[in-house]
Amino acid sequence: MKIRHITPLALIAVIVGVLFAFGGSQTSSGGSQTSSAQDLEEFRGRLATYFADLEEAYPNVVAAGGPSELLEQVAEARQLIPGLSAEELWVSRDAFSQYPALWDLPTTISLAFDPAAQVGAAQGSTGSTGSLMSHSCPAPGPGGAFAGPQKHIENYFALEGLALLADAALEALPQDTLAAIPRVAAAALWALAQTPALVQLGLNEVNDVCEQDNHRAILHDVVGPRVDVAVSSRASQTSLNTHDTNIDGDLVAHNTNIDGDLVAHNTNIDGDLVAHNTNIDGDLVAHNTNIDGDLVAHDGNLATHDVDIKALVGGVQQTLDTTTEKMRVHLQVMTLPGQGEFLITADEAGLPVDVEFIAVQYSRDNLISFVDVLADTTVTVVKPGIHHLVISAKTSAAQIWEFQVRDDHGSYTHFGITVFNQSQQNSTGQ
Repeated sequence: MKIRHITPLALIAVIVGVLFAFGGSQTSSGGSQTSSAQDLEEFRGRLATYFADLEEAYPNVVAAGGPSELLEQVAEARQLIPGLSAEELWVSRDAFSQYPALWDLPTTISLAFDPAAQVGAAQGSTGSTGSLMSHSCPAPGPGGAFAGPQKHIENYFALEGLALLADAALEALPQDTLAAIPRVAAAALWALAQTPALVQLGLNEVNDVCEQDNHRAILHDVVGPRVDVAVSSRASQTSLNTHDTNIDGDLVAHNTNIDGDLVAHNTNIDGDLVAHNTNIDGDLVAHNTNIDGDLVAHDGNLATHDVDIKALVGGVQQTLDTTTEKMRVHLQVMTLPGQGEFLITADEAGLPVDVEFIAVQYSRDNLISFVDVLADTTVTVVKPGIHHLVISAKTSAAQIWEFQVRDDHGSYTHFGITVFNQSQQNSTGQ
């Protein structure tokens, strides 16, 4: 099987760009559902084109070791698009609005899996040393140097980490059936991140096999003929065989050292993670302590502020009460012995004031019907705030009286009103 070659740095840049777009798009608002039905149909058309492109590009992922069942899901999703309801289109549109990088997935796959770059060539060695993957190695370069793919274990760890990030982005989408279409697209992104990691691991294995095959080819094609032509007095075929054995031993030891370095590297990473977690825990404890201190100080400030507010409100209320009293005319009525004769006092906040009577009315036995006798009323100011009223009209049948007054201060006017029963002889009002 020929393995497609994925340029590690280029692929990392492409997938990181996609995942960064996934992260940044989380703060964007969802699609508004105020668009017209025409907008939904335009989105349906775009979605159909998108899944057609994805169905065409995704076989590259399958060829590189990606899950083949996802290709069936992509095809099934494309078939479902014409029959999607308006609600399903809304959910899909909202998901693509939150994760706009999904639109670029077909292009991303095309860039990540370049069919033109493949490991090996037809004329290369095809030997096998028990590798789990079939492989084809390139022919040796000048001087017998190995010209195969470079082995970078760090590429595997980076790609595996990106696959985990893609998996986290997939989990961010809702699980309901309405979101089935965008979840298929997100799953394809996950496969795009997961497959290169597995392929890179396979490339490392192929690299090891090709290096060993290349070493044996050098011994057979370069060293062997020179030895077979003439064995000098300083060397023999046995010594060369011993040397070959030593080289094989060195290769085994070299591989063992690499494995040991990887184990030590993993141990160091684990240690760094433990230390990092410890530092984070310490920072969180300190941060919580600072927050608790700030909250205590904040509570103290609130208590002080509450006392200040209460004092301020009390002062304002007192001022308002005094001002309100000054804006009202208080009336007190005393009925005099004469028919239709009254003595009325008027004050504002306790200060006597002379007022103008604007209504003098009475009712016999119907509280709804009042008779106005202001025109028949004579008002005499006996002294500041004390008014003597004499009503010349006949009011012997009066039961209820109402007096309304006005105190004009020039720039503003205050009013007062009182209602009382004739039988009470005197009454108070405001």
